[in-house]
Amino acid sequence: MKNKLDYSGFFALSIFASMLNYLTYPVLARVLPSTQFVNVTVALSLLTQISTFLSSIVALTIGYTKLSNKSESAKSIQSLQEIVMSMFTVLIIIFVIASPYLLSRIDIPLFFILPICLLLLFSIPTSIISGYLNGSNKLTKLGVVAVMTASFQFIFSVTVGVLTKNGGLALLAMAFGQLVSIVAIILALSNDKLPSIIVLPNRSLFRSQDATTRKRIYFIVLASIGIMVVNLLQVVDLLVIKSRGVDVVAYTDLYIVSRVVFFAGSIFIWPFLASIQLQNLSKNAIPFLRIFTIHAIISCGAIVAMRIFGNEILNILIGRTYSQQLVTSLGALSIGYKFSFLVITSLVLYFIVINHRAAYIVPGLMAVAIAVFVQQLDSSDSVSYILQGLNVIGLVGVIVSIGFFLTPHLQRYAKQRR
Repeated sequence: MKNKLDYSGFFALSIFASMLNYLTYPVLARVLPSTQFVNVTVALSLLTQISTFLSSIVALTIGYTKLSNKSESAKSIQSLQEIVMSMFTVLIIIFVIASPYLLSRIDIPLFFILPICLLLLFSIPTSIISGYLNGSNKLTKLGVVAVMTASFQFIFSVTVGVLTKNGGLALLAMAFGQLVSIVAIILALSNDKLPSIIVLPNRSLFRSQDATTRKRIYFIVLASIGIMVVNLLQVVDLLVIKSRGVDVVAYTDLYIVSRVVFFAGSIFIWPFLASIQLQNLSKNAIPFLRIFTIHAIISCGAIVAMRIFGNEILNILIGRTYSQQLVTSLGALSIGYKFSFLVITSLVLYFIVINHRAAYIVPGLMAVAIAVFVQQLDSSDSVSYILQGLNVIGLVGVIVSIGFFLTPHLQRYAKQRR
């Protein structure tokens, strides 16, 4: 009964937090001058791409929290934070050096460097706390963290936006709101023995001769790259079609629907990770089958809805309509591609939790396959052909990921047969 309440509380709070996050955009669009709002939108998009490695940090913290030896668990989380802070320092140095060129290319003022760096910095303790609560199976409190973070960011950014009409200051206020949320979370959850968040970079960390530490560093770096690659590949369909300039508007409209499917399905990933058992991997089969079924139902339901009510949905969301054949065929392919990445993302994060090399092998194989496919495309290839090819690669990626997932189960079965 308690688990059901935790799940329902988590979903309700997560949906509310997501609504607040999305609401920030239309509200800022109304209170900021158009050029300032564009700057904020582009800066947040850049931040999103840079910070995709944080989901791997959450997954790693989940795995370390689930260790049966609590002393080893605390030590591992402390080590993780030192490594992450060291990685963050290197990342920020690279970003600051490249920012004059990068921001000028996208026509963003240099002042935006400060709020982007602060938002990245404050996201690290939030990720560690989220991973700890998820690994402890305290899902309702995980939802509380999401709501508190979203609420303070929304309140501070919108208030400063209204008062100053300045996008850079609104973004800086958003960073301050996240800092305030961290303090509020620590005070509100003081009885949960949260890991310490005051950790400085360890300058000697990358010169450590300890084999365990070196192995941990390599895995964290490779897993972070792996999850960033997965996040990039799941938007490749839009990037490829946009670069070709054919049916871009129509596919962008359909893409919005498929992104809604992806975000709806991704909410269920964190309860799946919370239910993982490290001591007996064979017991993870049922939770995976459950989330796979949920993702399939959401995706199939969306495909059916697009087939029956496709133009009505697009008219409500976008205000445009297309031929029913185009909506049905391209809509199904777009949603199918997102379904494959819901499964792949779930399993890559699972591999990160259990510290399995498939966390970076699967993204690497997917990146190579998609790069080869895109390279052989020519101008005569239709959007439908491109999406079919990407869906085939996505399906193969799902099969390979499930193959890695089943390997321990098959090995265990083989031993029992001997």
